Amino acid sequence: MRLKRAARQILYLMATLWVVLLLWAMGRLRTHALADGLALKVAALKVHSFARASHATPALSGSFADRATEPLLALAAAALRSDDVELCRAVRKGEQPYSSVSALCAEALRLASPALEALLLATHAISAAPPEGLGPLDDPRLPLYGEGFSAVRYAGKLAALRIREELARGQTGSAVDTCVDLQGVARDLTYGTGLPGRAAVADLSEVIFFSCVAALQAASPEDQEAAGQKFAVIAQGFSPLTAALSDWGTVELLKTYGPFLGERLAHLPEGARRLAHRGEPPHSFSLKGTFLVKDAWHREQRRMEGLVFAASLSPNKRYPRIAELSRGQHSFNPLAGAPLPDEVLRVCEEDGRARAELRFLQAVTVASAFHARHHAWPSLEVLKTAGGGELTLQTRGPLALLLDDSAPRGGLEVELH
Repeated sequence: MRLKRAARQILYLMATLWVVLLLWAMGRLRTHALADGLALKVAALKVHSFARASHATPALSGSFADRATEPLLALAAAALRSDDVELCRAVRKGEQPYSSVSALCAEALRLASPALEALLLATHAISAAPPEGLGPLDDPRLPLYGEGFSAVRYAGKLAALRIREELARGQTGSAVDTCVDLQGVARDLTYGTGLPGRAAVADLSEVIFFSCVAALQAASPEDQEAAGQKFAVIAQGFSPLTAALSDWGTVELLKTYGPFLGERLAHLPEGARRLAHRGEPPHSFSLKGTFLVKDAWHREQRRMEGLVFAASLSPNKRYPRIAELSRGQHSFNPLAGAPLPDEVLRVCEEDGRARAELRFLQAVTVASAFHARHHAWPSLEVLKTAGGGELTLQTRGPLALLLDDSAPRGGLEVELH
């Protein structure tokens, strides 16, 4: 009797497990909600304008894209013509005086100055938008496609050299304005450009950092305080990293699962259809193959959502979680769980460093203005008004060492005087 009861219980348990497994498998085959959601996110990638506060008063009409496209085209052409890729790196970093600048670098700066000035002025526009050719769905035939981000990096080197030139001429106010507007360029390029845009912004921030520190320290207390206020406005205007990761994830899912969008594709931008057609056509799959592909879609969708959530965490949790999600995921499904490109974690860390560099520049304005007015260095409580970070200030008589050990990919350190 007991054996029969035990046998019935085992059969009941096995039947229950089979039903649960069957329901789970049927759920994996349902991808209508995934397709609808992906189509909506893809359509949102073609937003043409983003509202954000302007650091300039009065703000100019139009968008950053309206005013920045032509200057970027000119800078891209100048970069291709340049014979000195590093543009006098030692001078830019302050390791050599501007008087030692080569004739080649001086001429490159002179020729590119109108385009550079126009790019800086574009940040005064009332709204942000990615110049055509820098968005993930843009036509590869557009002039800025493939060259736009190189132009941004070249512009950063030119601008760092320009700041050194302005300081050598005693034009400290102009040098500070250049630095502020460069941060405006970085801010506006975080909108609608995905991870490639964040990578270019991080490079720009790194290139201009020491030139900006020099300009801010040389400025008057009034210019330092004004710059600090503008930095605060700019810092609030950056598009969040979550948006960049969401856009990147959307494009990656479109590349793989776009063929399964069916008639939804007809209503999406041409660039989306072009990317979707790179994927495997759905008619080539067997029943097993269809199940594996759709199961993989569920898994990758969950991983992309996990990346976006990870980007919203505090920095000490953010990067370990992104690293964990980027590694290969164990699964019975051979189509799911492949490691993500190394650039995902790297760009996220570089983006965090760029934000730390901007906070650090804010701290330089606070510390320098306080020292000029009070002939003493500020307390850490005063420095924290600069926007956070784990700042420390080690005083050395008339000098001080400002540090931020929380910056990703190595701390930040500058001697103030």
